[in-house]
Amino acid sequence: MYISDNAELAENKLTILYISKVIGLPLTNMRLSQIVSEGKLFNFFLLQHLLEDLLANKYLAKAETPAGEITYLITVKGSDTLNFLIHKLPKGIRRHIDRLTENKADIIRNDRDIVTYIEPVNNNGFISTLQIKDGDALLFSIQYASGSKNDAIAICDEFKDNAEKIYNIITNNIIA
Repeated sequence: MYISDNAELAENKLTILYISKVIGLPLTNMRLSQIVSEGKLFNFFLLQHLLEDLLANKYLAKAETPAGEITYLITVKGSDTLNFLIHKLPKGIRRHIDRLTENKADIIRNDRDIVTYIEPVNNNGFISTLQIKDGDALLFSIQYASGSKNDAIAICDEFKDNAEKIYNIITNNIIA
């Protein structure tokens, strides 16, 4: 019976990692609880226990938004572990999570504003800026210098198209 409990606990941890990876954005405790409860995956108290364990083992990283909300994001270690053990998470559960998170990812993305703009600098160059905001709070900002306006526009387009990917790569490298 103990082995089965451990297997179920491991599957639940993989479930959280899978949700985090599929969403691809930091999740607040409320959003994660909502996904888990709507999907009838497990209860709130077990979720909190699993989150603490995943944080302690550095599979998830915890951050705080400027508004003071705690968010969770899968780390490189968590992503590597999930990729290695994905076969242990039943396909039915993965499909169920994919359906649950499909709309949630859009809602979370829409909650955040992705802003890009170009500024000329004194030496005839340009600075392209990407900002990710949650309401009025600035979550992330990155700037890149270029020599021409066309390059600056292309960089802004890339920033906007890949904002979540850029955010995740930089955040994972800082936290890992």
